[in-house]
Amino acid sequence: MNKKAEDLYPYTVGDRLTNNRNTYFYTKYYGKETFKAWREIRSLESTEEKIKGLELLFFVPKESLFFFSKMLLQGNIIETDKLLDAVFYSLQTKDNSDDLSFWLKKLTKKFEVCKRIHSKYTGERFLAVDKLDHRELNLYFKLASVLTIAYEQTELLPYLNTFIKIMDSLNSQSVDFSKNEKQFFLFLANKERLFVEKIAERFGVSI
Repeated sequence: MNKKAEDLYPYTVGDRLTNNRNTYFYTKYYGKETFKAWREIRSLESTEEKIKGLELLFFVPKESLFFFSKMLLQGNIIETDKLLDAVFYSLQTKDNSDDLSFWLKKLTKKFEVCKRIHSKYTGERFLAVDKLDHRELNLYFKLASVLTIAYEQTELLPYLNTFIKIMDSLNSQSVDFSKNEKQFFLFLANKERLFVEKIAERFGVSI
């Protein structure tokens, strides 16, 4: 097969944070060639040393997840950055609260529906305050990191599925990555590869 990696795995081609968002409808599959292309694209042709953790992306939250759940019910505006900080640290402490489960499912579903992460959401219906405010890469790195830990702790495939799609969106922005963003991306890409390879091994599939 003489197809380029971008033809075999087209989900990172172009700017996927503009109107050219991925839909994943009628996804073509080329067997092992698809996985080979995916690995090649994720590598960013880099040999840089990778970071050793994701903590630098996050701040210790001032508010608990219960606080954000209350904000949602009251119809108040929710800042995504602060919400993701709270989710991340709840995962770090292995919090088993209903609030953590609720917000993980809420954030996962929201991304699956629109393939965007907005800076602020309204309460109650959790709608974007500004539909054009969805290009803050830090939020995509944060949600990808949150889903990485969520999948490590639960092995629930919806978290991995959404994580891979966020990585596609980030990958499409890689030409403009800062050095730190590139290092974070490569760290996450390595996690992603290990997750997929572990599933393949479990089912005796060679990729």
